[in-house]
Amino acid sequence: MTYSTHLATLLSTGAVAPDAPATLLPQEIRPQLENRLAEHFRALVREVVTFCAQPISPTTVFELEHRIEARLKELGREAMACVCNGLEGGDPDALPSHLPSGGDELRLHKAKTRRHVDTLFGPIDLWRHLYRPVHRDSAERAVAPLARTLGVVANATPALAERAGRYLAEAGATQHVVHARLRAQHHVSMGTARLRTLAAHLSGEMAEARHGLQVAKLLNLLDQANRRSGSRKPVLWVGRDGITLREYRRRLYEVASCATVTVLDRTGKRLGTVYLAFVPEHGQGRMSAQLTALIEAVLRAWTGPVPRLAYVTDAGDHETGYYQRVLATMTHPRTGERLAWQRVVDFYHTMERVRVMAGFLFGEGTACSFRESAALTRPDPSTGGRGRGFSRGRGARPQRPESPGPTARVARPGACPRGSGAGSGRPTGMRIGAPPGPRRSGSRPTPRSGCGPTRTGGSTPRSTAPRAPAADPPRRLV
Repeated sequence: MTYSTHLATLLSTGAVAPDAPATLLPQEIRPQLENRLAEHFRALVREVVTFCAQPISPTTVFELEHRIEARLKELGREAMACVCNGLEGGDPDALPSHLPSGGDELRLHKAKTRRHVDTLFGPIDLWRHLYRPVHRDSAERAVAPLARTLGVVANATPALAERAGRYLAEAGATQHVVHARLRAQHHVSMGTARLRTLAAHLSGEMAEARHGLQVAKLLNLLDQANRRSGSRKPVLWVGRDGITLREYRRRLYEVASCATVTVLDRTGKRLGTVYLAFVPEHGQGRMSAQLTALIEAVLRAWTGPVPRLAYVTDAGDHETGYYQRVLATMTHPRTGERLAWQRVVDFYHTMERVRVMAGFLFGEGTACSFRESAALTRPDPSTGGRGRGFSRGRGARPQRPESPGPTARVARPGACPRGSGAGSGRPTGMRIGAPPGPRRSGSRPTPRSGCGPTRTGGSTPRSTAPRAPAADPPRRLV
């Protein structure tokens, strides 16, 4: 198949032909490649001779490595430019003059046009022929068959697109970090719009194969977990959560969804995880459908003993609703038996909020805040093992406010309410978000509570003459 026939096949099918030949290289490419290789080889020899003629030190080795790296990258960039620009050749008469595309006819533009293309080794200039619609009022756009043949998307070669996709998929990656890595490692400056276009194209191309690959990965992990020794059953661990994003144009906050499916072996060691993620969507229907399809496909294809099934999330609306609607009533796709899912609520978010509320009530960073936050979440035998919580105790009932007298002491922000110190051993009994009750005249925190001293207020009530809060009490460095 010649290059001209390959172009006709490409435009008629809209994709690269599966039997694309490997002999499309014109004969003039070989001498150009040989000249470039010889030139860079002589430059490398000069670098090595210069290095050996001077005293050897870590500094000279460091400089030699960087010079060789730069020389090899330049060689790769020139080789890519030579190969890509030589595919069409220099004779436009060897190409078909007209090609059909989408019910319209395209005509060859004999003069080559230049296009900036980024590769793994750096940017190159791609010179290619364009096929433009015969009728000027046609809705069809000009087509560059060479760019389609090379797989160029958003002015990036397939290898660079794959590398950018990996950078974006890494944990903690941001657009700024990806831009910096592309500039440092590939000498490529890619704008945000082009990077997003490239990521969307990669996502669409990989979506068709993602489900099958994830099922195969989980089956392999389950096989490894089943063959290992240990005192426990393998665990198929499903997690789901949301990520709050801000939509700056309309000043809205949306929640994107993410999910994980993890396999643990018989000793509780994590063997691997597959990931799912979707943009913000009302009801998160696509996430629920794809996660359910993945779980059912794995259980249907797995012929070994059914692993222990666990669902670990926080107590959000979508996470709880998915368990109640789907997992709680799920049956085995092959046997039809009811599956026993173990629901595990992540306590990290609860502990984080308790610590924040304790710091707000008793003073951020004080010993009282740390001790009270631990006491509020410590299991209480009187409640059947549950935490004490903020709703137990005398402080939960409404109290009659008392007007401070001439010698009343007002608790500073870092001070503990009465009876809430570490020496009292009693919970505060305050509701979540409720302000602390009024202090009685003459009350003072105990020295063991770790709270700061009090200050004396005036005879004017705080509602009519509020006093500015004093500075935080001095803290003891441990």
